[in-house]
Amino acid sequence: MLLKGILSNTRPPWVRNGPRNLPYQKRTKYLGITVAERLNFLPHFQDVRLRLIKITGQFKRVLRKKWGPSLRNIRTWWSGLLSAVALYGAEVWFREIEKGYIRRAVERCQRIVTYAILPFCRTVSTEAMQVLLGELPWHLQAIGRGILYEVRNHRDLPDNGYIGADDLEGLTTKQKKNKIFEKLHQVWADDWRDTMKGRVTYRFVPDPKKIKTLTNYAPTMEELFIFTGHGSMNAYLYDRNLSDTPECDCGAPNENWQHILNECPLYDELRTWDPTEPLINLLNNSTLYLKQKTYCAGAFELRKMRGIDNA
Repeated sequence: MLLKGILSNTRPPWVRNGPRNLPYQKRTKYLGITVAERLNFLPHFQDVRLRLIKITGQFKRVLRKKWGPSLRNIRTWWSGLLSAVALYGAEVWFREIEKGYIRRAVERCQRIVTYAILPFCRTVSTEAMQVLLGELPWHLQAIGRGILYEVRNHRDLPDNGYIGADDLEGLTTKQKKNKIFEKLHQVWADDWRDTMKGRVTYRFVPDPKKIKTLTNYAPTMEELFIFTGHGSMNAYLYDRNLSDTPECDCGAPNENWQHILNECPLYDELRTWDPTEPLINLLNNSTLYLKQKTYCAGAFELRKMRGIDNA
């Protein structure tokens, strides 16, 4: 269709069909994807966000901060339902991820879901949530799906710096898929290394791919207090005007995650590993992981009991 004249930002064009004007819509939904003027996909992610809020609202009937399904079941929901909703039509809109506001819209969708399905404190960064869940971030999954779609249909790959045609030459379809997502996992690892957010989590998990390989990994709320540095600790609460003092009951000036985990004498009887052990080993070593899991549960229970006694 050709339009004559000057387009106005305030007045839509008139398109006549016989004696009538065709109605003009600023946004429309086609095959489940909402598109606004100038092929703007932001309204699509606003719709997706509302849909995910409704889904997670239903999940809250069986998900609580202190109890709920196993991490295995949660990951099944993640890949089979939540990712399917969020990444619907990614082959169409994946190139828009390069625009900062579209990427932020995708990350907002993922944050809503991740916060709902794992017992994080609300102030934990999205980057740390993604790593501790162990699933490739949605914006990178969308790019991977889009690139794979282009490859299967023999189209030119987008010049986005992730992967080029030369990298996939001579590979089978399965090998191409593995190569694409291997590269995207490396991009994730590089982004995680370079960001300034989630630095406490980085000390436990420098490689985000590692989490999904841990067989015993099933973080509780108390563990995530330690792994993120955000939670029921006086130093953290004091910084947010939620505690009168940052001090620990043992007399230490700062009751933070590191003090509770390795230093506080109030929990010496519960601490069954060498406090000088590198933090990364508390997740990578299955024996140490189970020890710190038991420790976190006991330490925060004692802390809670002391708070009740002092009230």
